[in-house]
Amino acid sequence: MSNLLSQLDWLAPRGKTETSHAAAEKVQLTVRYKREVVLETLRQAGVRGVIAYDCWKDCFAEGTLESSIRPRLTELCSKGLAYRTNLKRMNGRGNDESVYRIVDGQ
Repeated sequence: MSNLLSQLDWLAPRGKTETSHAAAEKVQLTVRYKREVVLETLRQAGVRGVIAYDCWKDCFAEGTLESSIRPRLTELCSKGLAYRTNLKRMNGRGNDESVYRIVDGQ
């Protein structure tokens, strides 16, 4: 799993000043944490898979924006760690969402 976690550490855009650089570092840590949680959620879900809404509702503290979770799934897909299935599942708002799964062997 540690090898897998090292793959989650790609860089976010950096700021041009020291203040913005520090803010960018904080954002990077937050994004990496969310990637780790989403990846672990995918791993635990197995073949059932995960929708972004359930991942957000079940795994993140109140105050975390739901809109910050879906991009983490997209990033994991673009890095080849997860994939979007052709399946849809209804979320808590009654909307259909794509189901994501972890790539076999992760």
